[in-house]
Amino acid sequence: PAALAARSAFLAPRAAPRVVAAPRPCPALTMKVVDDKKVVREYFNTKGFERWNRIYSEDGEVNKVQLDIRTGHAQTVAKVRSP
Repeated sequence: PAALAARSAFLAPRAAPRVVAAPRPCPALTMKVVDDKKVVREYFNTKGFERWNRIYSEDGEVNKVQLDIRTGHAQTVAKVRSP
């Protein structure tokens, strides 16, 4: 017993049991099928048309990004129309 006690002093203490989280499902297996045309149609028939109309019509207030788009569009049209 004395030899066993001396020997056990050199043994590493046991590690506490690990807690492992349950595995998460693979995203590729849980992805939903999206009808892209439906998503675009729904967007354009609501908010998208309002934004498009505000950018490409000459009247109405626009934010900085919309103004940049409007200006760039006008420059593109001018280049295409010039001889």
